[in-house]
Amino acid sequence: MGDLIDKSDQKRDVDGLLFACTLNGRGGANSVEWEELGPALDKSEPLWVHLDHSSSEIRNWIVEKSGIDATLIPAFLADE
Repeated sequence: MGDLIDKSDQKRDVDGLLFACTLNGRGGANSVEWEELGPALDKSEPLWVHLDHSSSEIRNWIVEKSGIDATLIPAFLADE
């Protein structure tokens, strides 16, 4: 996992992932890249993910792979 970098001020990546990290519970965090999201979901550490919900790739990931309860997905994809 790389250095902690906030991509929100940079041009948005095509994949829609703006920022992601695992939180270690002691005030520290480790950056998570797109290809590491799946394995990071399976770890016991909390995962913080900042996404561009207008990205079709992100919308598909939220619906198909995120593990978010289906009743909550509309709220994650809402424009507000």
